[in-house]
Amino acid sequence: MVKLLDVTPARTATLEEMTPQLQAALRQQRQQQLVQAYLAQVAPATNLSIDAAALDAALKKTN
Repeated sequence: MVKLLDVTPARTATLEEMTPQLQAALRQQRQQQLVQAYLAQVAPATNLSIDAAALDAALKKTN
């Protein structure tokens, strides 16, 4: 059984509350850009396919 104790109205999160999530999202976006730029230099795009899920999993293991 669950009893509701309090109701909090919806609100917009503050910048301070969102900063860690924003930093993580921007860091991940930058990592992807750098990987794509590096791979474009290493091998021609016509001969290369990237498994994005495997790449993300590998990057998460290193962090």
